[in-house]
Amino acid sequence: MLLSIAVLGILIGLIWHIHIALMPAFSAIPVAILLAKKFPSKPEVIKFTVALFITTLPLFIFELKHGFQQTINLIVNFFTPRVGATGWYKFQTVVEMIGKNINNLFFAPHSINQTSYLVLPLAILICGFWLIKKRL
Repeated sequence: MLLSIAVLGILIGLIWHIHIALMPAFSAIPVAILLAKKFPSKPEVIKFTVALFITTLPLFIFELKHGFQQTINLIVNFFTPRVGATGWYKFQTVVEMIGKNINNLFFAPHSINQTSYLVLPLAILICGFWLIKKRL
């Protein structure tokens, strides 16, 4: 685990440079650590922190040079009220778009009908739960 946690620090640091939208995927890491019950030791955590700091340093320097514009805009974005679809309609739209993307990924250039858009994401979720149940 020693190498993997340091590499994880490098990857997380570099992901910021690619696109911030990729960061939510890293929320699975603490869950995986808790489920595996393999907690990193203090030296591993220190190596992770150093690797994260070194790979994120160019972003900090850029932000410092430009008056932290990106960071301020990110924080403001979280607190700006949004206008548009909410609730069930937004959920339905997201599920339809996921189904459309899955359809394009697996069945393009052919297409299935729109009523199957809901079936594909549900099938993937069911497969995921089945794999968890089988502990694969």
